Amino acid sequence: MSQELTREQQLPDKPHMRFEIQHEVATWLTFDHGGGHVTLPVKTMVVLYQDYAALRAQLEAMAAEITRLRESYHQLIYAVGSKYPGESRYETALRYIRERELNHGGAAMQALVREKEGA
Repeated sequence: MSQELTREQQLPDKPHMRFEIQHEVATWLTFDHGGGHVTLPVKTMVVLYQDYAALRAQLEAMAAEITRLRESYHQLIYAVGSKYPGESRYETALRYIRERELNHGGAAMQALVREKEGA
């Protein structure tokens, strides 16, 4: 089996990627990018891919949290049956909450204080 120790290969399904083979192990990856190319060691590419996978998972988790928060926000805002003249639903909801807290002396906060004192 006569084979060069180092040779450059091109991936058939990804013509913009080439890699270098040394002793039957890929050591470098080359990507054509915007009229030029980037060549990086395979080890670096593995680390970058792992970082990319972790960042993508974080991004997906953030997107899910944004969706949850958006749904909660809309639920709260649309609980306002009719908005006060000259206000948005948000402003009316905020005013209702503040008025309720002021009129009842912050009943929720008082309950939390009592709960902590009893614990």
